[in-house]
Amino acid sequence: MTTTKETPMKLTVTRMIKFDGESRLKAVCDVVVNDWLLLRGLRVVALKQGFGVTMHLVPDAKGVWADQVMFLTRHVKALFTQTILAAYNQDTP
Repeated sequence: MTTTKETPMKLTVTRMIKFDGESRLKAVCDVVVNDWLLLRGLRVVALKQGFGVTMHLVPDAKGVWADQVMFLTRHVKALFTQTILAAYNQDTP
């Protein structure tokens, strides 16, 4: 179980689809939060220094692409990133 400072948080990666090739996009995954919320389409991307996790992007009224879901604290973002990258690395040969 993964926890935040405020409340317990259980994160479970339920699906991981990996991609080969030169694209920055390396995988797409789904994450269940506390067995009651499903977040679909989180992305594992190659960065200049390792890998990162991004959320699903949607265009706003001005046509600017922005995250559909945002982490409100660095701590929660770090928990998601660590959990997703651990699952990505576990399945990578």
